[in-house]
Amino acid sequence: MTQSLTPIPSLAERMIVITCVILSYSIDSTLLTIVTPILPHLKNELGVSELQIGSMFAMKPAVQLLADPLIAPLVNRGHNWLIIFGLLVEVATSVSLAFSTSFLAFLLLRGLQGAGSAMIMTTGMSWVARVHAHDDQARGTALSLVMMGVAGGTCIGPTLGGLLFRAGGLHLTFFTMAVLAFSVLGLDVLALTCSKFETRTVTSRGEETDEKMAFAALLGDPYMWIVYGSIMAGNGAIGMLEPTLGLYMERLGFNEMAVGLSFLALTGPLLLFSPIAATLGNRFGRSGVIFAGLILLGGGYALISASGGKLCGILLALAGMGVGLSCIDAASAALLVQLVDLRHHSSMYGSTYALRGFSESAGFVVGPLLASGIMEAIGFRAMSVALGCCVALYAPLLLIVHWLSGVNGKSENKERTDRDSEKDEQNLQDLAA
Repeated sequence: MTQSLTPIPSLAERMIVITCVILSYSIDSTLLTIVTPILPHLKNELGVSELQIGSMFAMKPAVQLLADPLIAPLVNRGHNWLIIFGLLVEVATSVSLAFSTSFLAFLLLRGLQGAGSAMIMTTGMSWVARVHAHDDQARGTALSLVMMGVAGGTCIGPTLGGLLFRAGGLHLTFFTMAVLAFSVLGLDVLALTCSKFETRTVTSRGEETDEKMAFAALLGDPYMWIVYGSIMAGNGAIGMLEPTLGLYMERLGFNEMAVGLSFLALTGPLLLFSPIAATLGNRFGRSGVIFAGLILLGGGYALISASGGKLCGILLALAGMGVGLSCIDAASAALLVQLVDLRHHSSMYGSTYALRGFSESAGFVVGPLLASGIMEAIGFRAMSVALGCCVALYAPLLLIVHWLSGVNGKSENKERTDRDSEKDEQNLQDLAA
């Protein structure tokens, strides 16, 4: 295995990387949920069932779930250009969706977007983690900012979709997304062209075996899987909300624009609280922040229908969900890389975030299908209470990570960080000599 040593990136370089990844994630996540207020229209226009609508929404994360493990080995070796290919796929599919008129076309194009998502999500997170490898607290803050792109895109998608669809139908909605994705693609190309990043090449069968063994150790770590489970539960709650809330509010008499705008109650608290959640995680422990986030998210989902269909009650519950999701997203990305540094090796960042993407996608696959099927059987109110309680009941598992994994609620494994910094400095001195 050959590896080139690079100096610590400057603050300007790190900020450019963070900005590019936030924008890329925002575009990808917006494409996931922009169809939410359009789903009732598509249901009537295409003559499909609620379960088929849930399948259409879930298709994108389902393909991403399958593609993430295939992308991971390339990301482990530093191939950051995959984020460009992912955005190219999303530009092409967005243009195609503007002209789609059948359920099968929507299904297939959403699946292709899932392949693009796998390239964007896995590469972006690993890129940010690598340029902040010298400082765990800075990395935690950077990753929380990046997750604001995911969370913000996920939650602003319905609002943007409602406004664009109301103004110009499917054509305006998806052409706008294609233009935005192409613009972000250009910024990413510029950032990758100007930045210095290392790639690794596997030169022997033994090194390939070492990579497989390291990945197997990652898969066998129970603490990592508890965190992945919290990500799946958190995104599953949003996934359950996306195809069902629009149908529920339509039955209450609200139009597409009202459905889309209601998601601002989720987006605002989410974006505002994400930096606070990152600070709380650095100071008091990231597992505890995720614990609180799951309680808020599940409780909010269970209480959506508590007001009997009044808009103020729906918005208040969505605001609680936004705060909860910000806690999960802001803390989980940093906690995963902290566990990798503590228990594994930094060369596994790509696999770590591929598995994170797998968990996130699984939540967005299982959530819509589960919620759509249950809603069809017992109605929205009973479904939201039952599934919200399930999300909240997962929270106590995070206490195991807090007390038994070795992080002990600390924001940084100082000994490991200092030791790695000394090694990097010595290697740079040797290289200069």
